[in-house]
Amino acid sequence: MLFTLGGVFNSKYSLDFHIGPYAQKATHDEFTYIDFRQKNVYTDWNYGLHIGLHFLYKIDEHIGFGVHYMGMSDLTTIEASGGLANPDKQLTEKQNSVGFSTQFSF
Repeated sequence: MLFTLGGVFNSKYSLDFHIGPYAQKATHDEFTYIDFRQKNVYTDWNYGLHIGLHFLYKIDEHIGFGVHYMGMSDLTTIEASGGLANPDKQLTEKQNSVGFSTQFSF
């Protein structure tokens, strides 16, 4: 689910902001060691928050260029299912990305 807010400031500039929760689950994991292999260590779900900002500049009515920022952070951890080799918790904090975009319309 993603809540998006945005609009066109004038005929050249637009700005979009979005925020929303996410859920993820490790469907398959496998750890291989010298003398044994362990599967499905992480079986939990975890939940987090996604945020984004996108700025677009239209050069003309058919071509535009933009820059965007996206950030994610988990609010909960994925617990290990009691396996032998890897009993730690998994948590993603402050995952950020910046990108560039182009828009072509015909």
